[in-house]
Amino acid sequence: MKVYGPGCQYPFNSTYYDNRFPEGTRGFLYYNSPKAGVPPAAGELRFRLMPGNTSASFVQGSDLQVETGLPWLIPLLAMVERSESVHYQSIRQLLLDDGSVTPTLLETCTAMSNTNEHHLRRDSRIIHSFGQLFHIRFDMTMFRFFTLSMNQLQYNTYQGFYYDSGEYTRIA
Repeated sequence: MKVYGPGCQYPFNSTYYDNRFPEGTRGFLYYNSPKAGVPPAAGELRFRLMPGNTSASFVQGSDLQVETGLPWLIPLLAMVERSESVHYQSIRQLLLDDGSVTPTLLETCTAMSNTNEHHLRRDSRIIHSFGQLFHIRFDMTMFRFFTLSMNQLQYNTYQGFYYDSGEYTRIA
């Protein structure tokens, strides 16, 4: 799927798992704004599957899901990441033109992303609130994720259940 924005040199070219959306996929890209109390930088681009060809059927649709059962999405923070900046230029411009995001929010996201030494990618896990669903494989020895507060983005690594550091704790 390619999306061209007005005045943008590069198109946004999006993929699903095997570089193609499922056959017969129809719908709309939309910006999912964070709810009250959630950091504004937690916004994300999603794809809404639609039963019809009109925006009036949006409510009857459902978000495209990935194999984990979670929605297909691109975090706003990944769209401003320094290594991905050109790739998302047209989508950022459309979000600005539509009023879905403000220039101030994009500047804040860019500052948070650029002060972090770890690069955000479109499939990065960003955890921002209690009750938020995220996927974790318990057979992994390491779980990498970002935590997002109202004004800070931090990279984290959790040594999973099966991590063996070579040190053992004696329990008396």
